[in-house]
Amino acid sequence: ITVVAGGMTLFDRAVSLQPLQTYRDSIAYSGPGEAFEIRVGDLLRYSSADEQNQNLERPIRENDAFNWESPNGLVVDARERVRQRDAAGALESYRAALRGDPTLLPALSGAAELHIRKLEYDSAVAYAKRGLAIDAYDPETNYFYGLAQRFRGRPYDAKDGLGIASRSPSYRVAALMQLSEMACVERRWGDAADFALRASEADAAHVPSLQLLALLARRSGDSTAAVGYLDRISALDPLSHFAR
Repeated sequence: ITVVAGGMTLFDRAVSLQPLQTYRDSIAYSGPGEAFEIRVGDLLRYSSADEQNQNLERPIRENDAFNWESPNGLVVDARERVRQRDAAGALESYRAALRGDPTLLPALSGAAELHIRKLEYDSAVAYAKRGLAIDAYDPETNYFYGLAQRFRGRPYDAKDGLGIASRSPSYRVAALMQLSEMACVERRWGDAADFALRASEADAAHVPSLQLLALLARRSGDSTAAVGYLDRISALDPLSHFAR
């Protein structure tokens, strides 16, 4: 533990602590009231000079003029309920928003997602199709449309939606992984590897795509490539049972 003030080291002591152990000490300092800094090895750092700089300007109170009962307000409410794991309440808010505006795209795609979570794929597709009739290239709606169609056993419709969704940075990795898995099921090994590789290139730390690439490399007899993918997984997740 090191304490520095005014360019001078006031305290420097090696300590050995257990997890959750509290450490307390004190030092005498008669210099000017300058900012001080406390360091715990290379792990933690505290500077009293940071306190004023850490006063964030992010609003902490809601906008009183915002109408939570409007269709847009109900969509915001639904998204917050999803974060709070209140899927039933979120779905009701989406439905209420659509009663106010049947063409509100975020409510349609949000309702489609929640019906997928409930394994109600026909309902999910119904909402997604309403959204695609408004914006045929909306990434979110296409992703949930493709996902629901995959579970309904309609692979061509699934590929149609997932292919469009894969153009968006927000859904690229997820959509490509779905396409790769479908290619595996259809025994199109080359296409499966291509989709998984594109997913790993879009997110170099995406472990599932690396796992699938390792399996496909092993299946093709390329043990060198398989070991390379496993090494990358181990570097990202040293406790990975898959890699070990």
